[in-house]
Amino acid sequence: MQSRGAHTCATSDLLERRLRTVSPDQLRRGRNEQLTIALAIRAQRLRRIYSQIFSRAPRQTGWAPVSCHKPKRWATPLTARSVKMSESSHNSGPVLVTAATGRQGGATARALLEAGTAKVRVLVRAPETAKAQVLAQAGAELVVGDLDDPASLRAACAGARAVFSMQSPIVTETGVDFSKERRQGKNLVEAALAEGVRTFVHTATSGVGDHRNVEGWAEGRWKSHEEYWENKLATCELVRGAGFESWTIILPGTFMDHAMLDPAGFADGSRLITVIRTDRPLELIAPEDIGKAAAAAIDYPAKFNGVTLQLAGELLTQPQIVEILSRLDGKKYVLQSGTPEEAIAAGLHPGVAHGLAYMNVAPVLARPEIARSYGLRPMSFENWARKQRGLA
Repeated sequence: MQSRGAHTCATSDLLERRLRTVSPDQLRRGRNEQLTIALAIRAQRLRRIYSQIFSRAPRQTGWAPVSCHKPKRWATPLTARSVKMSESSHNSGPVLVTAATGRQGGATARALLEAGTAKVRVLVRAPETAKAQVLAQAGAELVVGDLDDPASLRAACAGARAVFSMQSPIVTETGVDFSKERRQGKNLVEAALAEGVRTFVHTATSGVGDHRNVEGWAEGRWKSHEEYWENKLATCELVRGAGFESWTIILPGTFMDHAMLDPAGFADGSRLITVIRTDRPLELIAPEDIGKAAAAAIDYPAKFNGVTLQLAGELLTQPQIVEILSRLDGKKYVLQSGTPEEAIAAGLHPGVAHGLAYMNVAPVLARPEIARSYGLRPMSFENWARKQRGLA
């Protein structure tokens, strides 16, 4: 197994440099004392064991809302070849990918497998399922576990150099269960820390942390959204303050394969019914590109350390999206935008209508230029749609 001294932070200046990453939020919440003690203990241990720096690379430090985020520029695209040549000292030990049979986890596992930069270990509850078997055939190691079972998470994290983390509410026919998400995130963070995992990459949703500032939030207008956003924020802050040698939080925008953008679900096969303003751009991202961003953060831990990455491949309004889909499908699609009441009368589900209304007041934070500044090259919506239709 690769020695921990190969990590750029495993040096005598760890304490000073990591303390500079303490965010204003942590200071305001009084967490700086705990973090200082934890980092001091770790720095003292490492100074006794290691006496030299094996590699060093510049990195983003600290955290601030991305609305005022000015990332460092990294002009070189992250290709499979460049990843293989990067930070080789970190590429020992497997990477544990959770939610691997879902869109984000599956995309991350595939990106790592295709790059060939890491042994990939995927956490699954049912290894016999088709999705799990596809990953196994691609070269992933299947480990059985559950985010509700801390012991299984400890076993899955054992020997891993990095963890990909994603939790979500549980959607069933009877509704949405938010009760487990926060606890599952805590279980995974604690298991990773206990097993000495160095790098932790977590995904949530664009706008987390800024949601409290949207119009009407303080007045209780979005009370029905509160549990969703607060659960996401709690896990993000847990990751930031946990004490990992490197951590990254990825906040993707709207998935390009979102059901509302699928012509198969359009009313009468032609009408996209929405409550989102026609001039409000959507921050679009292909699920595959979330996986590539996560894989880059895993293979370039110093470059992405402390980064909260608002991720989008393109900004498009819904009229622009409808135009692209009409042109590719050779069919006339139309956009029908109105109030929630009008959309419900036209056939949109009431829960969907009221949920989408939030987007009219939410800030646009994820932008393609942010991804490009880290060497990522996410797809445009048209290129993604062409690929889905076998036209690329």
